[in-house]
Amino acid sequence: MNELYCLSSGVPAEPKAAANSLKAVEICGAAMEAFITGGLIEKNVLIHDPVKRNKLKIHSK
Repeated sequence: MNELYCLSSGVPAEPKAAANSLKAVEICGAAMEAFITGGLIEKNVLIHDPVKRNKLKIHSK
């Protein structure tokens, strides 16, 4: 697996934080696709309605 690094310090992220960040990318990508398909292409969802918030813990200490 490739490691995630802090851009300012160059230090690798902790494995748990890296896994959470990658999970967030997957979940947000799926939510974006659903919004594009449902709200913009098929127009079966109002685009001004609130989007469900994904409460993910990305930064951990």
